[in-house]
Amino acid sequence: MWIKLLGICLVCVSCAGIGGGEALRLIGRRRFLEEVKRIAAGLQGEIGYTQAVLPLALCRAGARGDGKAGKLFLVAGERFWKSRGFVRC
Repeated sequence: MWIKLLGICLVCVSCAGIGGGEALRLIGRRRFLEEVKRIAAGLQGEIGYTQAVLPLALCRAGARGDGKAGKLFLVAGERFWKSRGFVRC
């Protein structure tokens, strides 16, 4: 009887732990997507206001962003430049 109760408690605790871990992962993902949205809005302004070419605008927008989202735009801009035969942003 006690073993069954212990098993039930362990299952409940492990499910709560797994759920908490997934919730933290999704919160981080949401923050990343909000940062991407903010940088994309800046990218739109960069292209519209300064009439910058896309690779340069990507590099500038990526330099203004933080963390993974900023690096995403920065790497995209650098790859775009390299595909056109230029060295860097």
